[in-house]
Amino acid sequence: IWLEAAEDYREKLDAARKELAELRKKIQG
Repeated sequence: IWLEAAEDYREKLDAARKELAELRKKIQG
């Protein structure tokens, strides 16, 4: 079902976004 795939993709995207934010903090700080 594509809806489940989209939901999974959104979760991964959100996680990646958080990781990117953490990485930026480390670089700037």
